[in-house]
Amino acid sequence: MKRFLALILALILLGGWFWRHELLERYALLFCIDTAQRGADAILVLGGNKSSRLPHAISLLKEGYAPLLLVTEVKRYSNQTFDGLLRHESDEVVHILSSLHLPHHLIPSLKGGATSTYDEAYDFFAYAKDSNIRSIIIVTDAFHTRRALGAFLKVQRRLQEEKIQIQISPAPNTHFNEKDWYLTEAGLQAYILEGIKTFLYLITSQNLPLIKER
Repeated sequence: MKRFLALILALILLGGWFWRHELLERYALLFCIDTAQRGADAILVLGGNKSSRLPHAISLLKEGYAPLLLVTEVKRYSNQTFDGLLRHESDEVVHILSSLHLPHHLIPSLKGGATSTYDEAYDFFAYAKDSNIRSIIIVTDAFHTRRALGAFLKVQRRLQEEKIQIQISPAPNTHFNEKDWYLTEAGLQAYILEGIKTFLYLITSQNLPLIKER
């Protein structure tokens, strides 16, 4: 019996190694969702990786998915060495959009700057109460789309704001994708941590007190 189980285990490990590329790609695809359709009222760019998210959002705007870009306000951090030299992330995004003469609004933060996707969701729905927005397309990195969409839908149900339709569009990453993420340090960090973060987001609808805000 032990030999039989050992053989089965060996076959599983061998199969896992033989099909490792397909299995790792399928794992990555679990995190990616794309539901964007033309006709939304606005495109919401989540804070974080502006080098991938902002260009994708601009492309969607130019392709007619929505007529307006919304930018979330992320938390500001003081750096005694570089204060005054480095532009704050949200200010930088707004500066770029203004330079390109693209229609945009900055969503004010409820707590002095968002530190999580949940913060951005609460900020958006507070902003939307005084607007005519009834449908949005969220733009974020591909590996972050499932968690981001889940967070917004959970906050939407909690606040009873079902009148707003929420879609999402994955921004391609120039350094890795679902097929080769495990070949780069950035890809490994993104997809391994995303699995943990997705689990944590399943069990809460706001920032966890035990996790220090960045």
